Amino acid sequence: MRPCPFCENTSGNTERYRKSVDGSVLIGLKTDASMIRCRACRSLYLNYVPSCDELRELYGERFRYPDAPTQATLNSYKAVLRGMARHACSESRRLLEVGCAGGNWLQAADALGWECEGNDLNAEMLSQLHEKHGFPVHLGFFEDLDFPRPFDAVVAVNVFEHLNDPESFVAKVGEVLEPGGLFCMKTPLADTWAERWEGYRWPHLAELGHLLFGSRQAIVEMFSRHDLELVQFQSAGFPPSPRRVIQSRRGTTDASESSESVQTAEGVVSKGVPTRSWARRVLANSQYIKPLYFKLNRLLQWGDSSYWTFRRASIDPERSQQREFSNRAA
Repeated sequence: MRPCPFCENTSGNTERYRKSVDGSVLIGLKTDASMIRCRACRSLYLNYVPSCDELRELYGERFRYPDAPTQATLNSYKAVLRGMARHACSESRRLLEVGCAGGNWLQAADALGWECEGNDLNAEMLSQLHEKHGFPVHLGFFEDLDFPRPFDAVVAVNVFEHLNDPESFVAKVGEVLEPGGLFCMKTPLADTWAERWEGYRWPHLAELGHLLFGSRQAIVEMFSRHDLELVQFQSAGFPPSPRRVIQSRRGTTDASESSESVQTAEGVVSKGVPTRSWARRVLANSQYIKPLYFKLNRLLQWGDSSYWTFRRASIDPERSQQREFSNRAA
């Protein structure tokens, strides 16, 4: 059993969820694997580390990228970006999105006046993004790329859980940010109400390419090791589903049963997630109910995902305080 990628603990870690050998629901790769619970930091991680070639194949050809966002979704993206910008320590507006796919977040950032660039492993998606919107794009693993200038902000939405080496990723984030620069990400969280109560029916276990889920404590400590301080945390996602809580009490821990996956003729397992109830579909798509739901979510902290904003250290503390005071006054 490999060490925890968050805290390197090897003592007392136990198998939390297992996957069937015939087709991988957890990561979309044909190999036997299990989700391990770290005893020290409560994070979840796969006991199998896919190679770079496997990841390129997964995200280059077999991964389903999100469709064009609705106006309600774009407005929610803008709200997150505005919240991040309140912690900025400079007027510069250079932004990089890691795992940008079709550029939905880049479109929202561009509308707010950011100078945007994108990074992804899918060459076709990047080509379409550049041709349609004109954003500069960077093909390849973020950790391996060299950027001519640092950025004032880096955004990575639903990327962190796909990493096989989160420590290297966080180190690269600190490297490409300007002093006082911001990093915003969204990721599912381990050790939340939903993950604990829904068990193997937790939908994020069935998402294609998910390799790890950090606990809140583990993520904060990892970023602090690279001089990135947490300045904002916002709960997101959904609370535990009563239906899935009941289904998870059947006594099995096989995560493959939580997915409505489909085996293709080539033997590839397509992305499959347990279907949402009608109530959750309304919450996810209504432009009127969704904002109210997220406000309640932020208040109660009951979601199984979260938005994080970190700021790179090595800045003038007095300047930072003055900037934040002016933002609050505005």
